Amino acid sequence: MHEIPRLNWVAGLLAALLAGFAIAALLRPGPAGAQYPSPLGIDVLSPNKPAGTIQGFKGEYVTVAASATQNLVNYTSGDGYVSDLMIAIGSTDANARDASLLNITYNNEGAPTISMRLDRFFGGVYVDTNAGTQMLWNNAFFSVNWDNAQNVGYVARLPIPFHNAVKIDLVNGSSANSFTLWYTGVVHTGVPDTWPYTRRLQAASFYTGSGGCAANAVQTLLDASTVGAPGRLAGVWWLNDSVPNNTTPRPAPMEGNFKIYLDGSAAAAYESSGTEDYFMLPDYGAGAIEYGHQVTGNYSGSGVNNLYNGTFFWQHGATASADAHNTASFYRFHVNDPIVFNTGLKVTWACGDTTESSFTGNPVVWATVWYYTQN
Repeated sequence: MHEIPRLNWVAGLLAALLAGFAIAALLRPGPAGAQYPSPLGIDVLSPNKPAGTIQGFKGEYVTVAASATQNLVNYTSGDGYVSDLMIAIGSTDANARDASLLNITYNNEGAPTISMRLDRFFGGVYVDTNAGTQMLWNNAFFSVNWDNAQNVGYVARLPIPFHNAVKIDLVNGSSANSFTLWYTGVVHTGVPDTWPYTRRLQAASFYTGSGGCAANAVQTLLDASTVGAPGRLAGVWWLNDSVPNNTTPRPAPMEGNFKIYLDGSAAAAYESSGTEDYFMLPDYGAGAIEYGHQVTGNYSGSGVNNLYNGTFFWQHGATASADAHNTASFYRFHVNDPIVFNTGLKVTWACGDTTESSFTGNPVVWATVWYYTQN
């Protein structure tokens, strides 16, 4: 009978110790360069964000003249976000299908914040040039499909938040030919643009040019080091083509590492152990080749597409060799592993690492970095 108070006292002490350990774990300092921000809460990437009131924009069989501009979305009555944008183009002119510009303008500003070729904004370089094969890749935020004739489709589900107003235009990239356009835009109105870190979508496009990059040379994919506002990295798409300049061995440039710098620091907060390792598909994306073969019956097609990481495009040329690695493309979105910054963000990639795998030739590389800012 007299032991019960003592047992209660012991149980209380154990509970207090456990609570103390839990608090200490939450408040522990991180390694140099790491960030442990206050909880993000609900931001524009959260699945449970407010829906607001839906307003749709659409067009069917719209003829867009050479070099002409077609408006897709124009909302001027307050805050909100664009949840879906679908663009389908019918044309035999590759410039119309790929080089048309997507312009996104916020808050009635005089110039678009984003002005980028369709194939680069959607990460679809080469998708509609893969002769002999219909193409489709699909993930949480982007889709591109190609009918192996003259029709290509682009879909974005990466949220586009805005304050006061948003306008999305498409400018025909062909100076010689018109194209036929179908489009749909879904806007969620009446939702305040007060998200932490994610009030304005930004995007940066990178291309080495046809000459490619020299071995070991560091390529800056994004330099927003001095943006001067908090923000969040949304994702990265990257494509390497080892064929034009006969890079040999083909996959060697993938020994280069990605680095992510935060808030103007000269030291990287994150460094990958290789190119494909950043995209969480190690060993040069082993298995992506075989997966494509199982699904399509050939080696020229899209690879493994998951929600937040995978391959956008994987082509192995006429030899259909599992070791060719002629062209490889990967993507990764930082949804469940958020990377936020206070004043700036920089992303680099090294063109191989010849201490690990030497190579000849200069690979041609494209990349797009999507990120948000709180301004």
